[in-house]
Amino acid sequence: MAALDAIVARVQGGSGAGEGEGPGEVPPLRDAVAVRDAAPFDAFLERVRGAAQADAALLPAFARLASDRARVDFVYALEGARDLAPAPCFAAKDDADAKRLLALGDRLLHAEAAAAAAGGGGGGAAGERALAHYCGAVRAATPGGRVLARAFVSRARAWQRAGRSAEAAQDAARGAQLWEAAAAASPSAADAADALAALRLRVSCCAALGLRADAQDALRRASDLLRAAPLDKAAKARGAADLAAALKDAPQPKGPSQEQEASKGRGQGQRKGQGRGGGGGGGEDEEGPPPLDYGRSAALPAASDAVRVAWARGRGRHLLARRDIALGSVLIAERPYAWSLSTEAMTRRCLHCCRLLRASLPCPHCSTVSYCSPECQEAAWKTYHYHECKILNHFLQSKELSKMALLAFRIVVTARIGGLRDAPEGPSAEPAKLASQEDCRGDESLGAEGKDVKTPFLSQAYSSVLGQIANSECRPPGDFLKRTATAVFLARCLRDAVASPEQERQLAAAILRHLQSCSCNAYQISEQRLPGGNLTAAEDVEVGGAAYPTVSLSNHSCYPNVARYSYGNVCVVRACRKIYKDEEILDNYGQHFLTEPREARQAYLKAQYFFDCACQACAGLWPTAVELRSAAAQYKCVHCGQALGQALAAIRACPHCRKKLDYKAAAKKLKDASREYASALEQLARGRPKECLKAAAAYAALLQPLVAPPSAELARWLQVVAHCWGLLANTHVVPGE
Repeated sequence: MAALDAIVARVQGGSGAGEGEGPGEVPPLRDAVAVRDAAPFDAFLERVRGAAQADAALLPAFARLASDRARVDFVYALEGARDLAPAPCFAAKDDADAKRLLALGDRLLHAEAAAAAAGGGGGGAAGERALAHYCGAVRAATPGGRVLARAFVSRARAWQRAGRSAEAAQDAARGAQLWEAAAAASPSAADAADALAALRLRVSCCAALGLRADAQDALRRASDLLRAAPLDKAAKARGAADLAAALKDAPQPKGPSQEQEASKGRGQGQRKGQGRGGGGGGGEDEEGPPPLDYGRSAALPAASDAVRVAWARGRGRHLLARRDIALGSVLIAERPYAWSLSTEAMTRRCLHCCRLLRASLPCPHCSTVSYCSPECQEAAWKTYHYHECKILNHFLQSKELSKMALLAFRIVVTARIGGLRDAPEGPSAEPAKLASQEDCRGDESLGAEGKDVKTPFLSQAYSSVLGQIANSECRPPGDFLKRTATAVFLARCLRDAVASPEQERQLAAAILRHLQSCSCNAYQISEQRLPGGNLTAAEDVEVGGAAYPTVSLSNHSCYPNVARYSYGNVCVVRACRKIYKDEEILDNYGQHFLTEPREARQAYLKAQYFFDCACQACAGLWPTAVELRSAAAQYKCVHCGQALGQALAAIRACPHCRKKLDYKAAAKKLKDASREYASALEQLARGRPKECLKAAAAYAALLQPLVAPPSAELARWLQVVAHCWGLLANTHVVPGE
């Protein structure tokens, strides 16, 4: 059971992206040198704090303001804001840096090849690091240039060496296209040779994948280029023979599945995220989101028809079960209205769909972000990246800008608050996301929680995000001052994208509102990080945050009945135990009774979400997992739910409802199942999470009707189930650990 205890420590939870910002009072100022060297926002915030400390009446006056627009106007009037004009701050394209990264990658591949030739194997870790350097070179290189062409081809060779022919074929095609353009623009033997090498690589990879038509096309292009190249006859003859050998000597495809994988990958950037694992699951981002169970709700299109929305005093808007719901049922599968990746995740996940990158495409303008496909690249640019690209490092370099800042910025940019201009290439790809005039009028009551929930409740409608509760009345003035300074700074970054100062302030007020609401309503985008591919040692890691309007309708419990998983940036909510008709759908905001004592949970939830938790676990003073280990199982009647004690086999009928059940047979079944399903962990250790999931879920389904919570046995097995579901969602193998 040691492995079970390790898994139970990983409890699904956390709205994740939420956070507290700033104390109730203004913190002490930093010294002059620290301010001078600070990031632009940090220096601006220090000036705002300095004004508050210099004038004792300023913070109390700010605290009396009743609207976000009034708070924004107050900060705009401060001396530090009058001349605020944040400059562009981003990682520009740099061919010199790209060449440096290429040299590092080449050195690693050569070292790995030398180690393999000497009989040392090489292990693959150096190849992974080389790929990381080549990806950095692709991001840094100037669009359309020779350095980018070389970066694509170098990465293609690294993919080929790693046995990833589909990615190698993609990158070889990109590199060949750039080299062909260079050779056509200014014919030279060197450019022709580089183009031929890229096309030869493309021929070899396509042939290995069984893509004969693509291989023949690359061969034809190479032959045409060879005929026109400024080479002597002998060189051309050698080139023709080399191309023919590439097609003839390519390894044969291993089967139709590899051909299908490559076909999906071409032009799609492998957006489904084909993994490295076998058929049992557990590879990297192997599967797309699962379908909803019980059909789709007409009122809540992102949710199952087994779910309905309701309102109650003290509970607000919340979700209820329309029917009995089986363990494992998919109740919500929602694309976010807006989202953001962490700094670390931007190097390896698509900025737009958040899938793991393979043969990635760079942003044409900055060296920071990448995409899995041309479709994601275009959609991101038109929807939000056009406005953030030149200021992205303000978010990444500041010590004071919270992780909420980029998400709130993305929301208002996506909605085009304040009449923000579209990218020159065209309007947003999703006009349904745009804010209406009513949304932008600045009325604080628009987001107030009420009994009426407009249906259909659309995930991609700005009004669904605007309606999220902000808890403005609960926030201390120091917290509000920092959030308002953040909103003003970000609005000033967009000053040239709006038509007037009035629209800029409207934009700032909207950012301020979402800085509040996101801290209580945003959710993390997560992945399971697998050290060395070890599934039993998976660690749940936050890679970003997102606004999911439908998911945010669920309330918190320290003993939740649903769990969340990320498939790219899609949030999937599953029933983590059986849910009965009219029972509330309860999520967990990061404080689970198994891992945190009641006092710590209550304090966190009060400080972060401004409510006193009265869930079953808190009201019942349930013990943590450590305290549960020594507690004997308590059984309950399957009919009325009343306690039956610890000796299940001795019971013939429930003493409360008098209904009969063969509890002796049930006890024997549980005992037999316990022995049988303990072997499920062996399946997990062998890299077969689906088999483990099937066994663990069946055992948990047997336990739940018979065991009264809190139960150590039931909790352990439910966590095994949750662990396996996580392995079928976003995953990332960390090599060399």
